[in-house]
Amino acid sequence: MNGAQGTLFDERFLLEYAGPIMRDPKTALVELVANAWDAYATEVTIIWPDSNTSFSISDNGTGMTPDEFEQRWRTLAYDRISHQGK
Repeated sequence: MNGAQGTLFDERFLLEYAGPIMRDPKTALVELVANAWDAYATEVTIIWPDSNTSFSISDNGTGMTPDEFEQRWRTLAYDRISHQGK
């Protein structure tokens, strides 16, 4: 699949499909750390916001190429284990 084809998302998609992740900060944080785990990260750094910094999270996981991101983002309920293995 190339980047110009595949599933399209209305601007309301994230709010409807991933509502709790977007509305509940605790759920969002757990999901961000879970994403790092899915990328085989062994270290996750979280910077909490204060008057001089904004929130950020980084990890030492494998990352994704632009094509991998495009394919995974456009696949509803992407199953990492079946596509990438354990």
